[in-house]
Amino acid sequence: MEESLTGDAPAEPEAKAKEPSRFGEGPTAFLNLKISTRMSVILMCMMATGTQLILRSVPFTATVGPDSMSAAPPTGYDWDEHEAGMVYASFGWGYCLSQIPGGMLSVKYGTKSTFLFFLSAAGLMNFLVPIAGDVLAPMFGFEPVYGVCLCRFIFGLCQGPLFPIQTAILSGWLHERERSTISALVGCCWALFQAFQAAVTPYFMEGWGWQYAFYTYSLFVAVWAYIWINFGVGIDPKLEPRCSPEEADYLVDKLDKGKEKPKPVLTLAVWLAVAKQPVVWGMALCTVIKGFGEPVFLT
Repeated sequence: MEESLTGDAPAEPEAKAKEPSRFGEGPTAFLNLKISTRMSVILMCMMATGTQLILRSVPFTATVGPDSMSAAPPTGYDWDEHEAGMVYASFGWGYCLSQIPGGMLSVKYGTKSTFLFFLSAAGLMNFLVPIAGDVLAPMFGFEPVYGVCLCRFIFGLCQGPLFPIQTAILSGWLHERERSTISALVGCCWALFQAFQAAVTPYFMEGWGWQYAFYTYSLFVAVWAYIWINFGVGIDPKLEPRCSPEEADYLVDKLDKGKEKPKPVLTLAVWLAVAKQPVVWGMALCTVIKGFGEPVFLT
């Protein structure tokens, strides 16, 4: 390179920093693929969404059976339509009671731990449904339908807080432009896992009995819980050791989460202001229609 008139070598242009490859270097670099923390959060929420739906809908398949639309032929319980309706409805009684209290608990104790607790408890209650009907109910001298209803009611209490907590987690790890797309992607697991459950459950029932539909799907929760214990996150990327500094800076700076924000105070005036919003009532109406239509369709 030619020297300048002053005799000094011309200054080299400043090299642009190369973004580190998440694959590494070399011909086998693809074997070193590391999923970003944000992507792992999305995948775990997708798995959680599908697992919640499977646990919620398995009684509709397990108590109806593949070849009959009567009340509950495969279980051996002599349920009439009223008792079968009690089993289906008991989930909703618990589900509607725990949404707001569960959200408050997640604020107090953290989204990571409460998400794990409520979904694990839901899996345990699902596992206990056949045991409550076959063992606990006769042991304590009451009808199996009441034991199953009790398990489903507690199961509903455990599932109520899960979607509010999951929404809070995703909001901390997604850009505003990404939220609608990623939320729709996560929501797709709702239908996909439901279709999977409806197709596979009859084979469990035919081969091993209706009880194993509950036992098997509860194992899904155990697998998810193991993954969440090792890779689960809260809503603040800066507090997660698995999140790289570069990724945390992007999430905090780009998402405008670096500023201190006052903690909201949920007074009566705030609740009244929320209740006056038309969009709230529109969403509530859609939820009621969906909640009514889904069990009617499935049964």
